[in-house]
Amino acid sequence: EVLWLLLINGKDPGKYYLQYSDIIDNIDSSGLTNIVRKTLIHLQHDDFDEDVFISFIFAELIAALYENKKYEEIRLVADCFSETQLIEGPRAFECAYAYGTVDNERATVIYEGIVKKEPKNSAAINNLGVRYEHKQELFKALDCYSTALTISVDDEIQINNLKRINQLLQQQTQSEISSIKSKLNVKNLKGIGYTTQL
Repeated sequence: EVLWLLLINGKDPGKYYLQYSDIIDNIDSSGLTNIVRKTLIHLQHDDFDEDVFISFIFAELIAALYENKKYEEIRLVADCFSETQLIEGPRAFECAYAYGTVDNERATVIYEGIVKKEPKNSAAINNLGVRYEHKQELFKALDCYSTALTISVDDEIQINNLKRINQLLQQQTQSEISSIKSKLNVKNLKGIGYTTQL
């Protein structure tokens, strides 16, 4: 509450030797949930400097929530900010991951932003591939998995993702060939203008 009073009054808590990490480092799960609840009330009802909040509180809060696998709480806090703010912020990956756990389209947008900003971030590239795979954009997923693996050549998750997408693409190709073969007969060929002479 002291931190929020400072924020609401336009003061930078960092200048008062207050460290948000000291508050949440050794807090239990219910205490963390309580902080999120109070933070959401302030985010929705108070005027404050969003840049100071994001740099001073947001990063530490999201890190603690991510460590405790509180993805719903991450989404609730992240929902108070634009995708651009999240991408430019210090915990974009964690926010994208939390959105991805419920198949929210914001995950894809944030991962795309991270990859654009950090083209060598293999974890973000790989997770973007997962998002594309879930949307059945298999060639985009293949591209992401291949790129991620060139950056982190020994990553088992990325190796397995690349194997899986290659198998899916092979199955899809076989299915398409079977579908075409089943429709390929003399009657259908005549129907589209192929004659015996032709």
